[in-house]
Amino acid sequence: MSRQGFAIIGHRFSIHNVGEIDLICLRDDTIYFVEVKARSDSSQYGGLAEAITNEKIKRIRSTAAIFLRDNKLSDKTAVLLAALVSLDKNQEIEHIKYLPIY
Repeated sequence: MSRQGFAIIGHRFSIHNVGEIDLICLRDDTIYFVEVKARSDSSQYGGLAEAITNEKIKRIRSTAAIFLRDNKLSDKTAVLLAALVSLDKNQEIEHIKYLPIY
């Protein structure tokens, strides 16, 4: 994400019994909370998106709210994203597709 102008301000941020966020990024006064899912078969994007369950989304939202509050960033716009990563046969990143999480 740093290549797209995002500053990575956190990764694997977790709160016991609440949840975990894979990446936390900042760009243009917006905080992005990113759930990363990777597969070696690029045709699995649908399966990747389905791996982010409603329960997982609730946990991400709760964790993000605590992060914003504790870091005095509640005035920032917050966006939840899924980063669906396609890996080649050598497990190198082939493509990343970003989707909003609602």
